[in-house]
Amino acid sequence: MQQGDGNTQHNYFPGRPAPVWPVLVGRPPALASAFQPRKELRDQVVAARRRGEDVVLAQGDTGRAGAGPGTRVLGGGGGVGKSQLAAWFAHDALGQGADLVVWVAAGQVIDMYARAAVRVGAPGADRR
Repeated sequence: MQQGDGNTQHNYFPGRPAPVWPVLVGRPPALASAFQPRKELRDQVVAARRRGEDVVLAQGDTGRAGAGPGTRVLGGGGGVGKSQLAAWFAHDALGQGADLVVWVAAGQVIDMYARAAVRVGAPGADRR
């Protein structure tokens, strides 16, 4: 906001508003009408996360190439349902009361994490 009498100008820059929780950054796709929840797979992923393992959904047969220790890779070709599984987890997390869900598509990793940092008021997130 600017105020002044012609000779003097006062600029006011209000602080960034506090985030309203829960925060959703990005937009997970809607689940396909024929989506079949895979409870057993969900249980395996949840168990891996409880053990402190990272879970990565990857295109193709990756084996564990490039994955660090404590990483579980779920791989498969195009059309097998990796993105739908990830979307299911995102929607489920929101439904279960998660504070923060960030949907990141390939090619947007830095941008989406930067947006998330700004949205939650991370220190220094608004620096350019």
